Amino acid sequence: MKRKLIFIFAILTPFMMLSTRAHADDLIVSGNGADSSNTANVTSTQSTNTTQNNNASVSNNSNTTANTGSNTASDNTGGAAAVTTGDATANSTVQNSVNSSTVNSNCGCSSPTGSDSSTGTNVTVSGNGDGSTNTSDVTNTSSTDVTVNQNANVTNNVTGSANTGNNTANNNNGNVSITTGNISVTSNLINEPINISNIDTGGFKNGSVSVLISSNGVNSVNNVNLSLSDNTNIVQNNNANIINNVSWDLNTGNNIADGNVGDVSIITGDITANINVVNGVNSNTAIATCTKQDPIPVPTPAPGNGGSSSNGGGGSSSSSSGGGGSSGSVLAAAIGPILPITGSILTFLMTIASIVMFFLGWYLRLVSGNAPPKFKFA
Repeated sequence: MKRKLIFIFAILTPFMMLSTRAHADDLIVSGNGADSSNTANVTSTQSTNTTQNNNASVSNNSNTTANTGSNTASDNTGGAAAVTTGDATANSTVQNSVNSSTVNSNCGCSSPTGSDSSTGTNVTVSGNGDGSTNTSDVTNTSSTDVTVNQNANVTNNVTGSANTGNNTANNNNGNVSITTGNISVTSNLINEPINISNIDTGGFKNGSVSVLISSNGVNSVNNVNLSLSDNTNIVQNNNANIINNVSWDLNTGNNIADGNVGDVSIITGDITANINVVNGVNSNTAIATCTKQDPIPVPTPAPGNGGSSSNGGGGSSSSSSGGGGSSGSVLAAAIGPILPITGSILTFLMTIASIVMFFLGWYLRLVSGNAPPKFKFA
């Protein structure tokens, strides 16, 4: 009796510990008996709502001064008088960058004809008995709503002055020379990027769809109803108010040389001014389609159905489930990725132990010479 129990346990244990792999996107109606009625339903709903609000208020006040002038050389009696001023250089840069939004809800753009079946829905109606009625309903709904509101108020006040002039040389007893330096000014006022929005919602979120109707019995009725819906709503509102005030006072002149006895020479320098104002505001990018997707093929019945079976495809139907028949089965797996095989190290060790016990029971049977009694089933 002990050897018999060891033998039975060794046979059954490996099968009890096997884990199954479920395909999360498969709907299978298969192997149902004659005159059975079988219905399988899969409903998947995906909804994404994204709202971004950006508000920015910026005020800049910049003042730059450069001066080498306003010099005086007057009432000299010892000889020539000379006034020479140096160059003046002024640089000013103000840059504003506000309100940038990025929304990426791209699901990966699954291609309907791709080889990766885990990204779509596979419907199989096959191997059902004569006169059976088999119905598969698949409803996939995807909704994406994105709203971006951006407001920017920017005020820039840029002022500056550069002077090498306003020099005075009066009443000198000799020759007089006034030479002023050059002025070079660079002013950059850059307002960008302001109110930038990049939205990518991708496309074809329902993934691939594969339908197979094959090898069903005579007079069977097989229907596959597909309802695929993908709605994308994108709203972008940008408002930018920018005020730029730029003022520069540049001078190399206004030099005075009066009442002098000798010769008078006044040479003023050059003025070079580069004023740059750049406004880059309100730029929107929205991608709501997938460039690499292929069109969804229209499901067509595959060959191999028996006799006068009827196969069809149509719109969605109400959700209900039921099954019947002598030895059939209806499998409607939940929407999702392929579930992995699970198990711990303890399961592995128990499997090894059951195999050892199996061979041990077999060995005891051979040594004893007595075969275990035959099992009789009613």
